[in-house]
Amino acid sequence: MLSTNYGGLVPEDELLTHQIIDTFATVSQSDPSWTEKIWTTAHARDNSLQLCLGVGKYTNRGVFDGAAGVCRGTEQWTVRAGRRLSSNPSATDVGPIHYSVIEPLRAVRVALDKTEHGPIAFDVTLRGSFDAALEDPWPDRSPDGYRVTHNVLRYHQIGVASGWVELDGVRTEVKPDEWICVRDHSWGLRPGVGKPIPGLPRGGRRIAQMFMTWCPMTLTRPDGSAYSLFVFFQQERGEGFESTRYQAEQQNDDGTSYRFAAVEQDLHFDDANRRFTHGTITLTESDGSKRPLTITAAGPTGFHLGTAGYYGWNDWIYGQWVGELKVEGNHVTNCDRPEVARQVHQLRDLLVRVEDPVGGGTGLGNAETFAMGAIPERGLTAENSFL
Repeated sequence: MLSTNYGGLVPEDELLTHQIIDTFATVSQSDPSWTEKIWTTAHARDNSLQLCLGVGKYTNRGVFDGAAGVCRGTEQWTVRAGRRLSSNPSATDVGPIHYSVIEPLRAVRVALDKTEHGPIAFDVTLRGSFDAALEDPWPDRSPDGYRVTHNVLRYHQIGVASGWVELDGVRTEVKPDEWICVRDHSWGLRPGVGKPIPGLPRGGRRIAQMFMTWCPMTLTRPDGSAYSLFVFFQQERGEGFESTRYQAEQQNDDGTSYRFAAVEQDLHFDDANRRFTHGTITLTESDGSKRPLTITAAGPTGFHLGTAGYYGWNDWIYGQWVGELKVEGNHVTNCDRPEVARQVHQLRDLLVRVEDPVGGGTGLGNAETFAMGAIPERGLTAENSFL
């Protein structure tokens, strides 16, 4: 008797891109936290408006979900949807949320249909100004060291946006000279996917302090030449351990790029809601010279990923099974209020203004930050710490 221990055929199996001895219905391992995720955001340069859209494919959970939202000041609207993956395994749509590739590694389209779940809709093309850039994976393990809990490969791209966005019946044209965009695509193992699996050990190593910064930037010099910078910095401290990871890279408009040797940061936050306000990121060149970047929040508009399922919202975490198809909307009127900030969580896409006196450019970036724990030298207290 022939074995049928393989996945079913899907349209991707027509392509000459297989990398394991199975169909594209199967990933290389059966860990339920396996995730392939796309997240996109577009900012008006004046910080008046922002839109976001993301989708996630959880092959070993049989789930495909997504979220789309619009942010204006401290107010944000989100539409979320989840469905059975096998109902359309190759589609990158879920309910009213649509993602499609226009030109591989250069341009994608994100769209949200009008629905009864919120007064928002958009149809926007995101086009890269620089090549898509891979980031280093940073594997993490469970406190006992036995299970790999986080190991993803990611690339990001920064560029400009075009199309339209509608809020409360008012349509705004999205113009490339007035909007920037950032997108990233990752795949692998990540924590916090779906509800926690019962019966597994809890506790172990506790993180007392953590700083995290993820920030792609686009800058222009007075002569018109353009370049991008990318900074990742993560520092964790706890009883008996300290870990610091970083990556920084510059991409030039002629297609060349190079990495920096080290990253330091001196950032400031509002203790009540852990909002990033301003600070300095210092890059070290390969020759040891320093290159300080001044980073300042462009304003109050910044979309919180919590309402999209990151760390959970209304008992719905991304990757969670919610049925054949579920669509819902939510509206948060003031994300700055400390009690609300704890519900939508720290992680948000924030437009920042960037000054790079050594490199000669000024511009904008998209900053995602965490500042957890009591950090007295920064005026951050233990009672106001949250994820």
